[in-house]
Amino acid sequence: LSGSGKTWLSTRLVPALPALRLRSDRERRRMFGLDETEDSESGIGTGIYDPEADREVYGRLLASAEHLLCAGMNVILDAAFLDVEYRRLARQLAERCRVRCVMINAVADEQTLVRRIERRKASGDASEADVEVLRHQVATRDPLETDELAMTVTVDTADDIEAAALAARIRGLRD
Repeated sequence: LSGSGKTWLSTRLVPALPALRLRSDRERRRMFGLDETEDSESGIGTGIYDPEADREVYGRLLASAEHLLCAGMNVILDAAFLDVEYRRLARQLAERCRVRCVMINAVADEQTLVRRIERRKASGDASEADVEVLRHQVATRDPLETDELAMTVTVDTADDIEAAALAARIRGLRD
């Protein structure tokens, strides 16, 4: 979910794994020729967030990841992956590249999510998500499927997180 700490967490995991990070917010903005903090004036499911744009953004992320994975690099896809189909495509990509897919389920309580979103909006981050977007995500996200749970590490980002320990948990699922 927006505000769950995906980008904060992935920033810490990049050197700990090590890995390269591909971020959906930045790819989306690049795709539409927007600066990092430029307001797209798009609403939920419209403009740069309409379903076709989502397909293209996730398609680009996965295509870039495929090149990097096949070259032997670890890759972090910093994106919501709230739609089970996009998660399925990422798992299929990992299979094609003969690498293990590990999903991080970043969670936090609603009050923390809202506080982070409001703080992020004031800081000029690439994400345009607001509290309305968060509520939409909660109402429409696809739950993790049974076969996804074995490859998922859930992290409460409201707690202190040691990147090295989390990287070790991730490696444990990969091996």
